[in-house]
Amino acid sequence: MCGAFTVPKTYIYYISFPEQAAFDRYMVADYHAQMSPKVVALLDGEPIFEHLDSF
Repeated sequence: MCGAFTVPKTYIYYISFPEQAAFDRYMVADYHAQMSPKVVALLDGEPIFEHLDSF
């Protein structure tokens, strides 16, 4: 039965920053701005973003 149906794959991309300012720098960095649309284009469907609260 292998190959009879396709099971979607799930990937988790976890990033963590010591403070908000570090996250903000990451979000506007040139490499992030150029790469993010390319990665999203590879997905089948829309990505789901979930934010974990700090503790």
